[in-house]
Amino acid sequence: FVFVELTGIDAHAEGLANHRASLDQGQPSERLTPAGPCDRHWSVRGYCAPVAPTFLAIDIGAESGRAIAGTLEDGRIRLRDISRFPNQPVTLNGSLRWDFEALATSVTESITIAASSLDRLDSVGVDTWGVDYGLIDEHGALVEMPYHYRDHRTDGMVARVCDLVGRDRLYNTTGIQCLPINTLFQLRAAVERTPDVVARADRLLTMPDLINHRLTGRAVCEFTN
Repeated sequence: FVFVELTGIDAHAEGLANHRASLDQGQPSERLTPAGPCDRHWSVRGYCAPVAPTFLAIDIGAESGRAIAGTLEDGRIRLRDISRFPNQPVTLNGSLRWDFEALATSVTESITIAASSLDRLDSVGVDTWGVDYGLIDEHGALVEMPYHYRDHRTDGMVARVCDLVGRDRLYNTTGIQCLPINTLFQLRAAVERTPDVVARADRLLTMPDLINHRLTGRAVCEFTN
């Protein structure tokens, strides 16, 4: 009996040893099941051994991103570096924006690399830096390139909003500092300075939700974001 080489992920030595012992005794292994098409399993000469569940985490910061695969094995997580990519802002008409198309391309390329190099991929999760967002229209198209939180359109907006709402009420409602980069002040700047853009928008998606929308077509916001 010849065992084929298992690639891409380490074999469970105990499982294979039990399988060999069962074959020596002329009995089918209880740990391995007869194989038809081996979906998410290692194929070993007509038998399948289970492949541990694997998850892809795509973590994007304000300067770079990375994709890390995590495999659950024996109660532990084994990590594998799949890809890394830059995330650089661009200047558009005097404003600082995020190159969302380049970012989305990097994400899809990372998923493609993971799908082609892993034996199993159960799910993909995306997280990014905070406060920034994108606006999409009723057809799901991006209305404009997302603004960078360091863009100067929010200059003076903290004072404007606090005059309208009150600093104490704002803090009691949100529990966070009044910083110019916060989404609330970005939205106030958008309403005051580019009302035509806001009028074309159907939904607001934070950056990780915007990427998920590009991947799935679903426009939803994660509850804790």
